[in-house]
Parts: sequence; C-alpha cells; structure tokens
Amino acid sequence: MLAALLLALAQEAPPHEPPAPGPRRALAGLAGLHLVARQDFAPGANRLTATYVFPDRARWSLEPYEGPVLKRELVFRHGEVVHRLTSGTSSVCLAEADRDHVLLQMELRRAALLFPDGFTWRAQADGTELADVHADACCLRRALGTLRARHDGERLTLEVRDRADELKESLTITAWQELEGRRFPRELDVRGVNGDFHETIESLTTRVHYLDLAFLPGDRRRVGTGTTLETRVVALDLVPMTYLERPLPAGLAWEAALARARELAAEVTPTLAAGLALDPVPTFELDSEARPVRCLLRLARVADPAPEGFTTHGERLGLLRSLKGLARIRTEELTQLAEALPRDAQAGRPYVRVHAPERIELVLPIAPR
Repeated sequence: MLAALLLALAQEAPPHEPPAPGPRRALAGLAGLHLVARQDFAPGANRLTATYVFPDRARWSLEPYEGPVLKRELVFRHGEVVHRLTSGTSSVCLAEADRDHVLLQMELRRAALLFPDGFTWRAQADGTELADVHADACCLRRALGTLRARHDGERLTLEVRDRADELKESLTITAWQELEGRRFPRELDVRGVNGDFHETIESLTTRVHYLDLAFLPGDRRRVGTGTTLETRVVALDLVPMTYLERPLPAGLAWEAALARARELAAEVTPTLAAGLALDPVPTFELDSEARPVRCLLRLARVADPAPEGFTTHGERLGLLRSLKGLARIRTEELTQLAEALPRDAQAGRPYVRVHAPERIELVLPIAPR
C-alpha cells in the first residue's frame, strides 16, 4: 500500500522546480526547431539565428547580415531564466519586466512557427483565438499574458500582450512554405517596441540535437573542477569552420608538425578559388595520446557549401583548455577535458590551435549522446 501511495505521489508531482527547465517534450511530434532568417529594416538588415528545444529552451542570435560581425547579440532561455549577452561583454541575467518581455517575444515566435500546435487556443465571438502564455512553459505556471490569433485568408496575424493587456509585439505571416511534411512560415511582417521589419526565413530544420549548456551563455556554463587559468576548462560555442584534412606521418614531433603545416598551406593556397584564403593559425587533430595525426587547413571564413575536398562544420559546443607551450599538449590535458564532459554529452575528435608557442588552445568538440 505504501509503495503504491509513493508511486501515485511521484506521478502527481511536478516534473521540475522552476525556474529550472522542465523535461524535454515534443510538440506536434517535433523535438525543436532551428532557423536562420533575414530581417530587413531601414537602413540595414540583421541575421537571426533561432533555436528552440521544446517546451522551454531557446536561444536567439542577432548579427549584421552583411559585412564583418563586429557585435553579436545573444539571448538565452533556460526554463524561466533569461540571459542576454553582447559579444565582448559579460552576460546579464534579466529579471522581472525585462525577463518577461523576452519570454513573451520568444513564445510569440514559437506560436507562429507551430500554429496551431503548442498552445491551447480558445475561439472568440469576434473570430479571433486566444491562448495563455506562461513563464513555466512546461507545467503552465506563472501567467505572463495572452496570445491572440486572427486569420485573413492565407495571412495569419499573431500578437502577444502582457498581464496588463498591453500589446508587446505582433507579426503577420504573409507567405508559407512546406518543409518536412509540415507548413511553416516563410515571410513575416513584425511590429514591436524596437521597430518594424520584414523577415524572410532562409533555412529551417526540425532535426535538432542540443545540450542544455547551449541554452546558457558561455560565462554561466559550469564544467570541470579547475580554478586557475592553467587548469580551468571553458565550455564555449565553437565558431563554424571549413577545413581540408591532410594526414601527418606517425610519430611526428611538434616542431616538425608545424613545419609540415606551413608546407601544406603553401601547396593549397594557390589552388583556392578567388576570394578564399587559409586561416594562418596551424590546427592539428590529435589521437588519444595527444599526438598530431592530421593537419586541418581551415579557411579564414566559413564556406557553405564547402569547396570540393573541404568539410564545413556548423556552430557547435566544445570544451577548451588554454596551454602554455607545446610540451603541455599531453594525455593529462585530454583526460581533464574528457572528465569535464556533461553527462548527456559525447566527445568529438580533439584538436589544437597553435596561435604562438606559448598560446595554445586545446579543444574537445562535444555533442549530445
């Protein structure tokens, strides 16, 4: 009898304690979404990269659509916790009205991407539909406001209002696209407190696999046990890269490996198409004994699609150690990175970037199991 009672209580208990995120749960059969969109406004354009893992993990990245990326704005949602990060600065944990405003914006976008799935809509006498928005999107706790949907032929307008019924943002889907057997927005007109713009979704996929670390800014990710610059493991977003692999002779010493990297770069550079150049920082893939086994000839800028023979990796998570001196590239350092792996992660192939003899980055890419 006691065992049955405990089981019943466990089943009735909430699956998590806010503000932490709840269990991942598919919506409309989808684990999440990842999209890249162009936002056109006077006098320029931004690129929005948005990732959702349902129901309550999200991250947005905004950067100039063209030209050098001098500044990037990122917003992270991890349950009810929201952080904002501007490149080159420390992250800020948003609170109260600022946090709730971001959550309302993110939920409006989630509603538009999945409509009518993901929310419980109620038909109104005027032909519109209403749905409630909660800070805890998993267990529907702490009401934030409401969503309102209105159809006009193929056009769909969605708006989000706060608890005081103040309009925070609206968007109108003006064109649709069929992807992976489902209809998604293609073009949207957005009106918000930060201005109006036209948005075109350039790519969208439902095949998403992200660790929870991806929904926290880099300076909030806690991994490993090191406390000094020489022992600390940092979890960071690895920038996309396009590279060409070239094997190295077995047992090559580090000075010889650097010389061989220079030779390979000299051979490959004349074969590159106009406008392409190699990254000057030597990069080497390592074996389990921390020995160089492949030279990775990276392009200075990511190319998608990659040139023939090259491979492009998108942005992904990685663990990093800063080392002083080639002699510090050892199995002990690889072991420390492996020991810092989150429980839900698996390791990729480790590599090093030799910026200078005393400035070396040891990197272990990681991905969900």
